[in-house]
Amino acid sequence: MNSNYRFKFDTEPTDNELNLLMKDVLKDVKSRAKTAEIKFKKLQKLQIEKAIQRQNQQINGNV
Repeated sequence: MNSNYRFKFDTEPTDNELNLLMKDVLKDVKSRAKTAEIKFKKLQKLQIEKAIQRQNQQINGNV
């Protein structure tokens, strides 16, 4: 995200400034969501693999 936004406390930002800010925020949120989804899917896959291993051990009597 572009952190070069400097809004003065006594002046309202223009519509264009707000629009640019919101576009950058949206880009940042999408990027973070994609990263989080990738991490989640890796963790989910690992947990599924562990559950399958536990189940197989129980079936084979290797508890």
